[in-house]
Amino acid sequence: MVHPAGEDTEDAARWWRAYQLAEHDQVGELRKLAGAGDEHARRQLASWLADCDRLAELRQRADGGDHYAVRELARRLARLLARAGRLDELRERAEDGNDHARQRLADEQV
Repeated sequence: MVHPAGEDTEDAARWWRAYQLAEHDQVGELRKLAGAGDEHARRQLASWLADCDRLAELRQRADGGDHYAVRELARRLARLLARAGRLDELRERAEDGNDHARQRLADEQV
């Protein structure tokens, strides 16, 4: 039996490894860990793909069911709609439950 503190330590180590891989653009290793089911690696990979405008791969991962990729695409789209002044579309997405659109819409109305 693993002590709960040991699980926290292992989880923190996995998070740190994924974070460092993303920070140092070691995306090949990040993809490998994400493919093996590492949740931290999947989250960092989705964020890295969005930040580096690798939208085709991000979309592919989202279409494959990666909820981190779905979230990053929603965040990116909300930002683009706000910048383009497409508040009606942003409002529609917010009404459909998109939290990123809801936040951007609130930011725009301040």
